[in-house]
Amino acid sequence: MYGTCESGSFAECAAAPEQRLAAKPASLSFEQAAVVPISGVTALHAVRDSGRVQPGQQVMVIGAAGAVGSFAVQIAKASGARVTGVCSSPKTGLVRSLGADDVIDYTHDEIDGNRARYDVVIDTAGNRPLSLLRRAMTPHGTLVLVGGEHGGGRVLGGFDRQLLRAPLVSMFAGQRLRGLTANEGAEDLQAITRLIDPGAVRPVIDRTYALADAADAIRYLAQGHAGQGRRHGVTARQQMPSPISVTQRRARRADGGQIGARYSRPVRKPPPIGTSPRPLPTRAPGNIRYAGL
Repeated sequence: MYGTCESGSFAECAAAPEQRLAAKPASLSFEQAAVVPISGVTALHAVRDSGRVQPGQQVMVIGAAGAVGSFAVQIAKASGARVTGVCSSPKTGLVRSLGADDVIDYTHDEIDGNRARYDVVIDTAGNRPLSLLRRAMTPHGTLVLVGGEHGGGRVLGGFDRQLLRAPLVSMFAGQRLRGLTANEGAEDLQAITRLIDPGAVRPVIDRTYALADAADAIRYLAQGHAGQGRRHGVTARQQMPSPISVTQRRARRADGGQIGARYSRPVRKPPPIGTSPRPLPTRAPGNIRYAGL
């Protein structure tokens, strides 16, 4: 199985609602499958639902080497579109290998520099003004904004472009400007599995970390890219514990959870008087998921 928890997790074992789970693609390892439920499903919504990509259309994916962008390139290509990916110089080879027909190196050229016009523009980078994005679109094209804008304000945290400016511009222009909010579910996971199993879509893994090194993975993600705020395919992995019988589990619980603590909650001693309680762990970013889920 693979999918997502209610609010993300780093864990050996985790509980998740049935409607958020689906059978893992047989062709993927657990590490590969870990990056699909968030990044892959978000890209699916961007291409299929918000972008409404049709065969023969011209599609531009900005941030094509990123977590969502790498999936968007492949899904748009599988939909029959001609795809142009936008990325930095070191990533051009990767983006072409994903199926992009053309690649724009943003360190040398801007997205409207070739005077081409696109039916659908999917922006996962969040660092270009709407006016520039619209210049790269056809008069009746569609812009899909994935994620917030870099350097956003205090109130909406960078989502004012999605929630305020894009809908306002759409009211007075022939172009459709859409913000994207994706919800993961079993049906979407099954849909992207149907693209993965025949080889039309494949996850891109940058690197993997042991579960104990999850903090290092967070630091690595925080480094980001110039002009691209997402890393592709960073996963935390942990060997799953072997099953135990109900009798063994009850015995371990009776022992206070000190043996086999991964199966039961250990007894915690209260902190000494005058000391602060242990802080609760903070939530992890949604684009890292435990590989075994």
